[in-house]
Amino acid sequence: MKKLVTATLVVNSAYLTYFLFQPPPDHKYYLNAMFYFMKHYRNVIFLLMSIDKQWLETNVPYLQKIAHLVVNPTNSKPAEDLALLSYCNHSIISYGTFGSVAALYNEGTTFVYNLGLSLDQRGATVAMGIAQILPNWHIRD
Repeated sequence: MKKLVTATLVVNSAYLTYFLFQPPPDHKYYLNAMFYFMKHYRNVIFLLMSIDKQWLETNVPYLQKIAHLVVNPTNSKPAEDLALLSYCNHSIISYGTFGSVAALYNEGTTFVYNLGLSLDQRGATVAMGIAQILPNWHIRD
């Protein structure tokens, strides 16, 4: 059976706020996490969802070289995207609540992008807080 891992970079109002603190993670962050899943599971498929077309053009070629990657499989409504993401076994997320909410539906490992901020600083994400509580959520550079 194939394992489905979601990698999300979702652009919303929160994304623009976080961008002031640190730009979104590039392919290196995702590759690092993807290697983890490929080491621990066989037949991994990565589902990458983002509406940041520039990010996709710059980073997807690096990711496609090493993994089975499906990019934005639908042009659907946010609720449909969330439903699709919630069926994934594991998650690799950047900022914002969209990817965090989807990751809460899976029981596997979730990697959260490290903004390098303490939780009491402005700009810390909900996902960074969740990673302090749930044992299968990990902050990762």
